[in-house]
Amino acid sequence: MTESSAHYTLVERLLEDMRTQFGPVDDLCILIDDGSVPLDSRPPSIGGKIPDVHIRSVGSARLLALGEAKTAQDVDTEHTRLQLAEYFRYLKHHASPFLVLAVPWHKKPLIASIAAKIQAECGATNVTVIVLNDCPG
Repeated sequence: MTESSAHYTLVERLLEDMRTQFGPVDDLCILIDDGSVPLDSRPPSIGGKIPDVHIRSVGSARLLALGEAKTAQDVDTEHTRLQLAEYFRYLKHHASPFLVLAVPWHKKPLIASIAAKIQAECGATNVTVIVLNDCPG
């Protein structure tokens, strides 16, 4: 499996799990960073970084969830650390924030450790971090 096809598979899993986790809610706005999606339906840039999935409730619940998929080669990189830091700094100012991560199953402990360290450094203890189980890779 190529790097891009591996990433695509993880994004699909991420989207499926996030729809299950946060839906069915009628007022969810789901944006996906995918070339087949029109530009106005893609997630906004957060500190110059674009999450793979951006879910926000537009009603009273005010849920905000960002989803990010990383292939095995991309889990432990400076780019990933900077990306996660931007997401934590953004999410910590919201009432019901979630960061959902999809990585190959054997990289789950590593990404959980990296995310926990960055979360603490950013003072984003109110953000719920979810690392998906049993992702391919």
